[in-house]
Amino acid sequence: MEELTVQIQKPIIPPLVWNKEAVEAYVNDAVEKYVGIVYTDDMIDDAKKDRAKLNALEKQLAKAFTATKDVYLAPLAELETVTKDLRQKIKKTSGEIDVQVKSYEDALKQAKKNDLYHVYTAAAGSLAVLVPFEKIFNERWLNKTYAFGTAEKELKTIIEEKRLELDDLADDCEPGEEYEAVKRAYLKNLSMKEARAERKEFRDFKAQQEQAAQAKAAEEATRRAAPVIQRPTAEDLEIKAQAAQNVEMSKIIDDNGRLDFSSLRAARPEQAAPVEEPAQQPKIFERTLHVRYTAEQGRELIEALNKIGLEYKLI
Repeated sequence: MEELTVQIQKPIIPPLVWNKEAVEAYVNDAVEKYVGIVYTDDMIDDAKKDRAKLNALEKQLAKAFTATKDVYLAPLAELETVTKDLRQKIKKTSGEIDVQVKSYEDALKQAKKNDLYHVYTAAAGSLAVLVPFEKIFNERWLNKTYAFGTAEKELKTIIEEKRLELDDLADDCEPGEEYEAVKRAYLKNLSMKEARAERKEFRDFKAQQEQAAQAKAAEEATRRAAPVIQRPTAEDLEIKAQAAQNVEMSKIIDDNGRLDFSSLRAARPEQAAPVEEPAQQPKIFERTLHVRYTAEQGRELIEALNKIGLEYKLI
């Protein structure tokens, strides 16, 4: 199909021929005639007639302009209608071709992407499980002007960078829980910055846990080392008192079960007689009492006599 250039000759528009001078003179005279005129009440009819004349003159000029404009614009209107129809036909056909062109270009891009994927699988190896192709793929590699060799080199470089970054993380992290947490953070966006932030957060958390555990262990050790003080029960107090009493009483009972007054007097501390003013002495009675008792009863009897201050002697 031969090339065609749309050519429209510039028309030579002849000058308008009309009684311009006469119309201008007429309008000027008419306007000047009415400038500053004041109509009285009895001149209202004349005012209406004058207004009608001026309006008729204005409409006549407008009508003349519109008729002349239509004459000059008619060829342009026809040109617009024809060219608009032709442009629609061209756009429709061009759009149909464009679909085929884009389909062809998309097929080329997909083929190029497939070839780059084969490069990726070969270069990545086991790393492909951790670093998917789509995460490191660059759309501009598919541009027609982007050489396949350049895209291949960039892809391999990125794969090696990711491999080294993961190795660095493995060296910098404690194996196990810490490394797994940091690796997950890295693989989310393949960002070393995010991985290092996760490592710091993980270690800070672990440090807090260790401090808390040490504090708890120290508290537990202190608690275990502290003596256990148990409040004695009433029964315990009674047993201790009874034992002490038995020990004391055993000191004043001889082998024959008799009261050993010499031991009793030695065991009893001498009490200094209080200095008191002479007082009237109560009447003293003396009786002989024959008593049968066990060793325990003997101890209790001695305690009772001592408590009330009663003098006694062994017969």
